[in-house]
Amino acid sequence: EERARYLREAVGHYKEALTVRTKDRYPVDWAITLNNLAGALTELPVRDAEERAGYVEQAVGYYKEALTVYTRDSYPHLHARTAANLGMLLFTSGAKADAKPYLESAWALSNFLPDQGKGLESFLKAYDDSTKEKPTPKRRRP
Repeated sequence: EERARYLREAVGHYKEALTVRTKDRYPVDWAITLNNLAGALTELPVRDAEERAGYVEQAVGYYKEALTVYTRDSYPHLHARTAANLGMLLFTSGAKADAKPYLESAWALSNFLPDQGKGLESFLKAYDDSTKEKPTPKRRRP
């Protein structure tokens, strides 16, 4: 319960910080704040699946917005980390097809992610395994 309270406070503080850390004035700080806000939202305890879906939807939007600043060319290390977070969130939330481009983008820059490289590899393998066509069993004739 204490952890939940701190997370809720953090979400409020991040949202408040975005009124000062705007994309126009402080683009990198703005993107950092969005990334942190998304992370906090994904950690919040929820009452039900609907509340979880709402937090996931918000977090996905924040990660995507952060990626408008964290481009592969300008900030490859931040792009890799944010794309990995977004891809893993989408994957674990059931949006596997949506997750793949972000996971692949992060994997392409995995040299910037020594702590997440193995995790990305397992998510990509799980994606591939989940999309492989399963052989249909042959029916026996009586």
